[in-house]
Amino acid sequence: MTEGTFTEEYRFYHKDDSLRWISGHLTSRWDEATASWLITAVDIDITDRVCAEEALRQSEATKNQILKAIPDLIVWMTADGTCIDLIEGNSINTVISRVDAIGKNLFDLLPIELAHQRMNAIQHALRTGDVQIYEQQIELNYYNYYLINRDQ
Repeated sequence: MTEGTFTEEYRFYHKDDSLRWISGHLTSRWDEATASWLITAVDIDITDRVCAEEALRQSEATKNQILKAIPDLIVWMTADGTCIDLIEGNSINTVISRVDAIGKNLFDLLPIELAHQRMNAIQHALRTGDVQIYEQQIELNYYNYYLINRDQ
């Protein structure tokens, strides 16, 4: 036996036939005074946590599938207009990739006039909680794109 700490998560069937998840923690050390090993073991029922984590994983997977099915470009950004993430819709070819857009500000990604319009709509939505509806036309690489912020 060696001194140290050991942690393991495992599952077993309880006497009521329910499946239980346990987090087991064990520490051991040699005690010179008693010339013996001192072992401390603690087992904690983590079934509720494991079930909640699995429900969250399933919910996230469902949400991601729904978002991928939406044909529109979806952009998450901070209040100052910095792109946090985006999903490239299949109805528009984005000029900049997702990886290149993340971390960039709205004013780095759009022509200045459009960036100001978008920023005003974002700030108004954050202040009021109201959905903003507007239409924009953008010419990128000699193609015209019509962007419509749709109501729910």
